[in-house]
Amino acid sequence: WALPWGTMHPKLQHASLFSEFLEVCTHTILCLREVYPEEVFSKHRAFGVAVKMCRHPGLNEYIKNAIDTARQLIEKNAVDSVVLCILDGSEVLERYVFDVRQPRDDSSDVAAVEDTEYLMRALLMRLHLVNGSMPPPSKDSTFTFLLYSSDDSQVTSFVAVPGNGWVDVSAEKMAQSSPAATLVPGKRVETPLVSFDLNVYVQQSRTSAR
Repeated sequence: WALPWGTMHPKLQHASLFSEFLEVCTHTILCLREVYPEEVFSKHRAFGVAVKMCRHPGLNEYIKNAIDTARQLIEKNAVDSVVLCILDGSEVLERYVFDVRQPRDDSSDVAAVEDTEYLMRALLMRLHLVNGSMPPPSKDSTFTFLLYSSDDSQVTSFVAVPGNGWVDVSAEKMAQSSPAATLVPGKRVETPLVSFDLNVYVQQSRTSAR
């Protein structure tokens, strides 16, 4: 993965970079939290740092399709947060919350690219540090994505597209997917190219049981 710059509209550039980074983070988290066996991951380089990416074609396609379709809403500035949930059955164990913001300006010079790469590397390394403070991974965990949006009209049109894989759920069900949790601070990435926060929430019953 390398950062394109100066080749697309700033809003599209932000959505593209965020989506690429979200894909790398998803693979990293699934490996660190042992959602899938380590042997299905292989070493790659992304944003100048070594990462683990899954080699299973079906899983890769699922992750890429989910993020690519979500990018359609991100491009329209209609996404507040993207959440990667680690589940044990229907129980939410961990939530990796990416709060999305539009960059404050549209500069795409070399310095902006270098700053973005540096912060993305720092966040990937932060994930490894956070993993060391987490409860042991669940043996039978799975994962899913959630999108939070305050733009009801965009969401209605989005989920109506056949085959995009996303469904609209009630506010009550969304609340059920966000149980009482302990915050593990992540990191902020804010440059002219991309802007978001990542924070991790661990279900309180798991942290108290450590």
